[in-house]
Amino acid sequence: METAKARGDYINPTDARITIAKVGEEWLAARESIVKPSTYHSLRSAWRIHVEPGWGARAVGSLRHSTPLRVACAGKDSDELVFGKEEGHHRRPQSQDGWFAAAVKRAQKDDPTFPRISPHDLRHTVASLAISAGANVKAVQRMLGHASAAMTLDTYADLFDDDLDRVSAALDQARSSSIVATVLPPDISE
Repeated sequence: METAKARGDYINPTDARITIAKVGEEWLAARESIVKPSTYHSLRSAWRIHVEPGWGARAVGSLRHSTPLRVACAGKDSDELVFGKEEGHHRRPQSQDGWFAAAVKRAQKDDPTFPRISPHDLRHTVASLAISAGANVKAVQRMLGHASAAMTLDTYADLFDDDLDRVSAALDQARSSSIVATVLPPDISE
């Protein structure tokens, strides 16, 4: 708003009563179609856990810029991010020297046969365990944040092959049950 005022743009006075929750939900909704589902899930979680509880009920008009924030906003349009760039502004985990890599190194020091694994390897393990436990493809898709079930099937199709054996056995059992019911002679005691 301060930027809009400085440019001389019209600001509807009722906009000051809009809550941070409303602005945040609209911002999240706009991001859902332009970021990966896993990124959207992270944004949504951060919003729900860290921002909305403390700031959601506050009206936009009640907020005031601090001097450092005013400096950070200088020269930016009202729809630009204050820190970082529109694409890729989230820090990625440090795969080479982060806490997970350090934990793997400690495990390998204790047990030299411990494999070199990454968080992504664990993601594949979780997917494999879910599939082998009988989870359907839509459940696995949602769990992994894939955009579509097709994406999940493209990645894990070979794991669903075991389902064919289970489906075949279930269909064979159903067929056998129905054949037995129609082959039995009628009750003679009637």
